[in-house]
Amino acid sequence: MPKAQLVAAELPQAPLTVAAVSVRLGISPSTLRTWERRYGIGNEERQSGTRRRYLPDDFARLAHMVELIHAGVPTAEAAAIVRGETPVKTRENTRELPVPSHCDDILAAAQGGRAETLIRLLENAIATHGLVYTWTHLLEPALESIRASTEGEKPGYAPSALLTLAVLQVLTEISDQRPTTSTDQEKTVGILILTDEEHSLAAHVMGVALQWREHPTAIMSTGNHGGTEVCDRIATYIQNHDVRIAVVTGRGTACEKLVTTLIHDHSTDVILVGADTPPILNPKVLRVRTIAAAVEETLARI
Repeated sequence: MPKAQLVAAELPQAPLTVAAVSVRLGISPSTLRTWERRYGIGNEERQSGTRRRYLPDDFARLAHMVELIHAGVPTAEAAAIVRGETPVKTRENTRELPVPSHCDDILAAAQGGRAETLIRLLENAIATHGLVYTWTHLLEPALESIRASTEGEKPGYAPSALLTLAVLQVLTEISDQRPTTSTDQEKTVGILILTDEEHSLAAHVMGVALQWREHPTAIMSTGNHGGTEVCDRIATYIQNHDVRIAVVTGRGTACEKLVTTLIHDHSTDVILVGADTPPILNPKVLRVRTIAAAVEETLARI
């Protein structure tokens, strides 16, 4: 999980603007506004219609919140702690969990049905190793091990589903904390990730990783749903958004048809992800084997 660096540790003596607080704490102005709107963490004395000015106490609360988030506390819970609604010692116990070094650590928590422990382990791993590394070396092997089991699942326990939900919850927290700029626009999407159901979770990992580099990203299923074909949905989407690169996961003739449509109908650069993607020879198509390579190549092309 990306970590900001505090530029100044001492408390300011005079009120600060949004821009000044942003620089000191290493978080974007839009994140500050979101925290004020969503969690009530900001200038407590500001009246509607007036400019934001952060007093020393306001800055101290924000600095405390940033420190908690960097320690692995989810944003909503960090806000609750800063507001005095959650005892800090409750979170101290969870932070004593080790940083997982092997997929077996993740696997044990998932198979034991320990959702809270699983989430904390994922947060610790991402904070230490980064999102893409954690997916490649811990999460994906753990999921493969669960799915390959010959023992079946105990009724009421679904380790793969539990792990998927835990990953999505952590991804949501990371996505909420992503840096944003004044150029972000809801209707401008530079990257479109197209994924089959099997690779859906990996697609979300890629999407969050790309968003953290300030590249707006959307994810779309390659299945035919609701009586509509994926090529028709893509055509409609591209009409309304600036799609520069399409990242595609999948295999077989359906994947090949999709890539051909992207190239010839939309002149979109395509990055194919996976060891068994169709061998399409075209200068607009790049084939990579891993999620990490897909993220790096997408960033390089942009």
